This record gives sequence, C-alpha cells and structure tokens, in this order.
Amino acid sequence: ASRRGMLEDMALALEANDRAGYRRLAHQLAGSFSLYGFLWAAARCQEIEADALHGEAGELAARAGAVLAHLGSVHIRYAANMANP
Repeated sequence: ASRRGMLEDMALALEANDRAGYRRLAHQLAGSFSLYGFLWAAARCQEIEADALHGEAGELAARAGAVLAHLGSVHIRYAANMANP
C-alpha cells in the first residue's frame, strides 16, 4: 500500500512539474522494489528515474501507471496463493 501511495505521489509531482521530486520517488521505489524481489517493477522504476528530468510527461505517467497495474496483479496472485496453500 505504501508503494502504491508513492506511485500516486509521483503522479502529483509530475502534474506539478516537479521533475526532481518525480525522479526522487522513482529512485526510492526502484530500491524498495529491488530489496523485496519485485525485479520487474524495480527495473521499470530505474528506467523512469533515468528519464524523469527530460522525458515526455504523458509517457512517464503511462510507465508509472504500468508499474501500479503490475502491483495490482502481483497482489491478486499472492492473495490467491495464500488462500490455497
């Protein structure tokens, strides 16, 4: 839930044209996802971080949205696995 919140904060930073804040959040998320084994999400956030200062806003928002959608699918599979050990 906290990582989803950070992704939502990224959207707010991008809307406010706070590219440095957007980049910082992407960096934090990349490290956090990597630490917990969410390697696909970590790699996407590293890419977003690299492009945060000069990338096209719509593209950056779409890429962050893809990470958020991915988290939703991971959570659902995890919950299903826990229900049927």
